Amino acid sequence: GGLLNYENRGLQFDGIDDSMRVGFLGGIGLTESDPVSIAAWANTSTAATAALQVIAGNYMGEQGGSGNFSMYLMINNGNLVFSVDQRQLAGISLSTPISDGWHFVTATYDGTALALYVDGEARGSNTRNFTGADANTRGWTVGNFSDETNAGHGYNSSFNGLIDEVTLFGRALSLTEIGSIFGAGAAGICTPTIFANGFEGI
Repeated sequence: GGLLNYENRGLQFDGIDDSMRVGFLGGIGLTESDPVSIAAWANTSTAATAALQVIAGNYMGEQGGSGNFSMYLMINNGNLVFSVDQRQLAGISLSTPISDGWHFVTATYDGTALALYVDGEARGSNTRNFTGADANTRGWTVGNFSDETNAGHGYNSSFNGLIDEVTLFGRALSLTEIGSIFGAGAAGICTPTIFANGFEGI
């Protein structure tokens, strides 16, 4: 798992094999009609590399689960990428350039439309282009895909850097809400529920 880095505020992932499993989080984001938002502060010095750097996702292989609906937020080749997929059948992705250093990244999905934000600024949107995905029973990971996914596909998807304040919302955040969280900066989010290892659900 990632190490807590007190000096730089966040969970530190080594870009090699660090990962964190956080489970089902109240069933948020497990079917194609579930609204969900993923928000986090992320800091990497290797944004432009070809390596997959997962921030959070419920993509494939988690603890032997089934179902083919999944989503993930990651950095790859200098881009922040948000994908909503019917595994190996169909999927829709958004991407936007992202630089090294700290950024507040947010992906929202209202059950139909997905959108991507960096530092409180809207960076694109699209609409799910598939139907009939089976519910995901794998749960969520932070800082990596699951070990099963990496092994099955030959991925090395550990985040390389720091991730802080990872929060999963059971609704699509508005631009105003995202801007307010970004504006709070180091003051953070006040939330009533901590599910596991500091991963928050609202």
